[in-house]
Amino acid sequence: MPRLGLHLSWLADLGSWWSEINSPRAAITGFLLGRLDQLWTEVPAYKPLSVGVVLARLVPAAQHQPDLFAADHKHQKLSP
Repeated sequence: MPRLGLHLSWLADLGSWWSEINSPRAAITGFLLGRLDQLWTEVPAYKPLSVGVVLARLVPAAQHQPDLFAADHKHQKLSP
């Protein structure tokens, strides 16, 4: 299953932070932004030096199997 990861780092000895979450609809921008918002609520409240967003475990569109239980499949056609 595709994953969305978020990495932040800070100056000095504040270190860095990493978290990731499943993102089954990785081709749909609105869905990815919603998942990113979920991750962002966990971020420590310091001003970051750098921010990285990572998409992992992606598969070609031809090999993607749609979610049978998804309420609406129209976004899958609109996104590309």
